[in-house]
Parts: sequence; C-alpha cells; structure tokens
Amino acid sequence: MAIFGPNIDSLILTALLIALPTIITYGRSLYEAMTNRNPPAIPPKQSRLLQYLAILVLLHSAYILYVILFDAPSNVFTTLNVPLTAPTSILHAKLAANSLDDNLPPQTEALLTRLQSFDVRGYYVRFGHDAIQRCDYCHTFTDFGMFVAPLVGLQYMRTIILVGFMTLPGSGKRYWR
Repeated sequence: MAIFGPNIDSLILTALLIALPTIITYGRSLYEAMTNRNPPAIPPKQSRLLQYLAILVLLHSAYILYVILFDAPSNVFTTLNVPLTAPTSILHAKLAANSLDDNLPPQTEALLTRLQSFDVRGYYVRFGHDAIQRCDYCHTFTDFGMFVAPLVGLQYMRTIILVGFMTLPGSGKRYWR
C-alpha cells in the first residue's frame, strides 16, 4: 500500500493551507523578536468560538486521515494483486488458497458470480466493493449509483456542515459564505 497518494497529498495541502497564515504570523513575530526590532508580539487571545472551531477542524481532519490510512475500502483485485481483467477462475483460486478451507463464503461466491460481467467490473471500480457485494437488486449503473448515493451524500453533508460552522458570525470568516 502506497503511503502517499492523491488523498494524502490533498490532506497535507489542506492542512498546510489552513496552518500557513498562523505559521507566517508567528514566524514574523519570532524573527522580529530575535532581531530586536520590536518587542515580542504576544498573539491575540482567541475567543472560545475560534478554539472550538479549531478543534472541530482537527477532529474532522483526524477522521479523514484515519479513514484513508486504516479504514480504506476493500478491493479484491488489489488484495490479490491481480489485474482488473483477470478471469473469475483465477480470483476464485486465489481466494480459496487464502482461506482455511476450499469453500468460500456464500457472499464471496455471489461476488465472484457478479464479477463475471465486465460491466460489473467497471461498476466495481467506480462504486466499490461493498456496493457490488451488498446490493442484490442492482444491475445497471443507475441502480448502483442510487445504492451508494446516501453514503456519498452524508459525506458531502458533513463537509458542508463543517464549512458552515467555520463561517459562523464571530469566526472572522463570514465573508467566505
């Protein structure tokens, strides 16, 4: 598993963009204090709201980092190190070799049956392992899209709520709305 990827890079960039103004301000005051141009500047005391908002952003970032590093979605192709075009028989043989007995669980057998279609393999890449394995009634792109829409919608709602809290009156960032 690669540590640095598009998700980690965007997380690092976001954290840097959030922290950069504070780093520049403290760096400038530290430089001025070291060169004795001005007496050391004491940073203004943040209000309670700003402290809570900072904690909220840190918790949100920690949750995203946890999901990226430790709770990544499963993918049978990367787990078995086989290409997306590998025949189902190879997938079955590798999964059986990794299990304790030669019998695979019924849900894995059903997944392998669904992965016989190349269209479903494309949906697997787009919608993920859980959507293909759990959705019994899904057969088309629209079916799979409707199955994963609530989860994706909740993730967007979480981000929208975070942005809403960050731009509350008194946060100094209301103009971002």
